Parts: sequence; C-alpha cells; structure tokens
Amino acid sequence: MRIIELICLISVIVLFSGCGKKVSQKGWYDYGNGLVNLSNVSHIQSEMSFSLKLQEKDKYGDNKTVNLVNGPITKANVAKMRENLKKYSGKWDAVSYAASIRFDGFTLKLQDFDSAGLECTDEGAIKLVELWLSEYQKLLNYLDPYRG
Repeated sequence: MRIIELICLISVIVLFSGCGKKVSQKGWYDYGNGLVNLSNVSHIQSEMSFSLKLQEKDKYGDNKTVNLVNGPITKANVAKMRENLKKYSGKWDAVSYAASIRFDGFTLKLQDFDSAGLECTDEGAIKLVELWLSEYQKLLNYLDPYRG
C-alpha cells in the first residue's frame, strides 16, 4: 500500500513541476504546451485588442461596438484600456479580445477569461489585460541582459 501512495505522490509532483508559463534560466520559454528556444528567436512582438459590444443600439438596430485598445502589450495600453472601460462600465453585453506574443514566425496566444479563471466583468477584464502585461514583462525582463 505504501508503494502505491509513494508512486501517486511522485506522479503528482512530476505533473505539477512543469506547469505554468515561465522562463527558464537556460533560455527556454515554457508556454504550457511546449517550449520556445529564445536563443534562436530574433524578433519578439506583442499584440492585444479589446472591444465591447454595448447595450446601446446604432441606427440600424445593431449593438454598437467600441474598441478600448488595439496595439502592443504595454503599461500605457493597459492604462488606456482601463480608462476606456470606466466610460462603459455596466453598459456592455459582450467582449471581443485577443492577445499574443509572436516569436519570429510562431504566435503564442495568451490566456482568455476561462483559462485565467476570471469572470467576464469589468474587474475580470482589467485583471486579464494585467495578466497579459505581466506575462510579456517577465519575458522582456529575462531578455534584458541579452539586448544591446
């Protein structure tokens, strides 16, 4: 019986030891489903967009859509999104969003509400874009010593 418990414990430790996005000290970026060898990457670019479908209708009877932010993942764009979201708090029904980091020809899509465990609310939207920024900054902080 002890052997089975020991095997289960070791399996759980091995399973959870590799989970989560992180940058290893050996130049590999773990994005959850695999690794990117950062020493072979020459160009890294981030993108994010966040739009709201408002409860308000346009002259054709369709819900109006407002773009809160569209551009690179930066502190300034996160602040812009936060400020724009305040204007429409409680006035929206749905969101359209995307965030990614592009490593040369490989595009990594960043978390969504479900995978981040967040509700689709004003507060959840802010936490989601802050999570995107945090992930991108971790990557940039790792690369700082290698940038000229």
